[in-house]
Amino acid sequence: MKTAIILILIASLIFIIGASSCQQQIVEQKNVTVAQNNTIIPPVAEEPKTYTVIIENYMFRPYNINIEKDSTITWINKDTPDAHSVTLNDQSISERIESGKNVSITFNKAGQYAYHCSVHGESGYIYVK
Repeated sequence: MKTAIILILIASLIFIIGASSCQQQIVEQKNVTVAQNNTIIPPVAEEPKTYTVIIENYMFRPYNINIEKDSTITWINKDTPDAHSVTLNDQSISERIESGKNVSITFNKAGQYAYHCSVHGESGYIYVK
């Protein structure tokens, strides 16, 4: 009887050790970090960034800009004394920027955005990943 109980305990221990190693393999396949104490460390999300576009000599610089989703672009108007605008070609956003001022817009959706100045006609493109 004692031998049967000991065999059951040994079999249970082997099963538990085998099951825990399977769980560890699954965690590694999900591309997460596991600390030495077997706690899972969640991946760190990237902070949204802010990018700058200069408006000068009736041009947007840079003309094309690549950003990540949830990032912000700040347009700075360095032309004097003229005001400009940042107007998406689909007209969903249109912001006037007086000389020496700036405007910031956050892009929460991936895609390609063509924009222009509705005052003078200069144009640019935003690519959101």
